[in-house]
Amino acid sequence: MGRLRNLFSKSLPMKKISLVFLFLIPLYIMAQRGAGGHDEGVIVTTAALTNYPNSFATHTTIQCDIPEDARVMIKVFNSHGQVVAKVLDQAEKPGVYRFDFCANNLPSGIYFCYMYLANSKSVKMLAHRLEVIK
Repeated sequence: MGRLRNLFSKSLPMKKISLVFLFLIPLYIMAQRGAGGHDEGVIVTTAALTNYPNSFATHTTIQCDIPEDARVMIKVFNSHGQVVAKVLDQAEKPGVYRFDFCANNLPSGIYFCYMYLANSKSVKMLAHRLEVIK
């Protein structure tokens, strides 16, 4: 880690380096697990929402990590705040879930993916930016 920090220290601020590593680590883990579906044996301790690849032209995989039983709703919004897609709206068990998202009918632009987790104790919301380039 120290060598990488020295390599990037002159070109990127430390916050950006941390974000790069946070993005790359889930991709490495997913490559180890395989793509598609739900990983039941994985212990998830915090909620997370990512997608890969990002930027994309037609398809991306949205991954959500759910730490506990919850009602999960995932929606994609355009920059005007309009819902352009509902990816998921149902109760889920803890685990890692992946969904194929098709953007064939969407123009190029920035979109926002929101995940809402609701259980008897709390409601959480996570947001993630999607970039569609055609």
